[in-house]
Order: sequence, then C-alpha cells, then structure tokens
Amino acid sequence: MEFLATVFVVNIVPAFMPPTWVLLVYFSLLYRVDPFYLAILAAIASTLGRIALAKWSGPLTYRFFRKSMANNAEYAREECSKHHGAEFFGSFLYSLSPLSSSSIFIVAGAAKLRLARIAGGFFIGRIISYYLTLRVAQFSINAVGKNMLLRNPQAWLIELLGLCVAIAVCAIDWRALLQRKKKEKKACSP
Repeated sequence: MEFLATVFVVNIVPAFMPPTWVLLVYFSLLYRVDPFYLAILAAIASTLGRIALAKWSGPLTYRFFRKSMANNAEYAREECSKHHGAEFFGSFLYSLSPLSSSSIFIVAGAAKLRLARIAGGFFIGRIISYYLTLRVAQFSINAVGKNMLLRNPQAWLIELLGLCVAIAVCAIDWRALLQRKKKEKKACSP
C-alpha cells in the first residue's frame, strides 16, 4: 500500500519528483515483488495520479492563461477530436519514452482533451515500459552481484587487468613520447 500511495503522489506533482521507474526499482529490491505484478500496480497508481494532475491543472491553467493561450488549447482540442485514436496512440508512444509525462496531462487538462483515451494509452504504455525497466534492473543487479563476489575468478581477473592498465599508463614517459611525435609531424610537413 505504501508503494501505491507513493507512486500516486509522485504522479500528481507536476515537477521535481523522482521518476516512477526509480521508485519501481527501489520497491522491487525492497519487497522482491514479481516485475509484471509491480508494473501493473505502478501503472494503475501513476495513471490515477496523472488523471488527478490533469483534473487539477485544467482549471488552474485556465485561470492563469492569457486569452490567446486558452484559445490555442481549445484549438488543439478541436484538432485532436478530428483524429480518432490520436490521443490514445500519442500518449501510448510517449509513455514508452523515458520523458516525464506530466506535461501531457497538464496539457490534456488545459485543453480539456478526452482524458479516458489519453489515460488508456498511458496506462498500457507504462505497463510495458515499467516491466521492461524492472527486467533490465533485475538483470543488471544480478550481473553486478555475480561479478562483485570475491569468490569469482573473473572478477579478480578484471580487477587485476585494470590495475595493470593503470600501471602501464603511469609507466609511459608521455613527455618524451609526445615530443617525439611532434618532431616526426614537423619533419613530415612541407
């Protein structure tokens, strides 16, 4: 329940909040929940939070908009209504990206767009993006965990190789090498 409330609140606030995927990774490590189940719960909570943001931002943005901006928002709504599925597919594709989605819902609230279509596309896209994020995070954590074990001979070999490279770089007389290269370059130039 703590997870759902946190994701919901983070998605109501329009800016300066951690991305939801960061919370997902944190809670997946903390509670060891199935990634698909967690992605669905997060998508529900974030979609509800974004709907609340749109509902809240609509009246507020109109209150602070200039008349020309309000007219622009109304025109955008009229144009979107002409293209069936634009709101759904636009929000779906956008939700697959790592970009913050608060702007979509602020604009949707300001333009009084069909929120159900935008939320539907967002919800499905976020299930996919959250699930993929969790799977990549789990893979990365497992890979790092295996390679960081002191018993792992490959980890020792990689560390020793890194130290050898560092020693080799420090052992090179860079001044002499670079001065010789400059002399060779001058000798070759007309």
